[in-house]
Amino acid sequence: ADMKSQIKLLGRKLETSEKCFSDERQLYEKTISKMKEKINTLNGEINTLNNELEDRFQKLNERHQQITNLTSREAELESKESTLLTEIEDLKLDLKKASEQQEKTKLLLNREMEKHW
Repeated sequence: ADMKSQIKLLGRKLETSEKCFSDERQLYEKTISKMKEKINTLNGEINTLNNELEDRFQKLNERHQQITNLTSREAELESKESTLLTEIEDLKLDLKKASEQQEKTKLLLNREMEKHW
C-alpha cells in the first residue's frame, strides 16, 4: 500500500510538472510569436526607410547632374561672351580705322577740289 501511494504521488508530481512545462512552453511560443511579429514590423519600417533614402539619393544625384550641366553650360556661355567681346573690340578698331581713312579721303578730296577751283 505504501508503494502504491508513493507511485500515485509520483504520478501526480509528474502530471503537475508536465502541466507546468506545457504552460511554460505555451508562454514561450506566444513570446516568440510576438517577437517575430515585432521583427517583421521593424523589417517593414526598415524597408520603407531604405526606399525613402534611395529616392532621396536618386533626387540628389539628379540635382547634382543638373548642377554639373548648368556649370558646363555657364562655362560655354562665358567662353562665347569672351569671343563676342573680342570680336566687338576688333570691329571697333576696324570702324576707327575706316573712320580715319574716311577723314583722310575727305581731306584729299577737299584738296583736289580746291586745286580745281
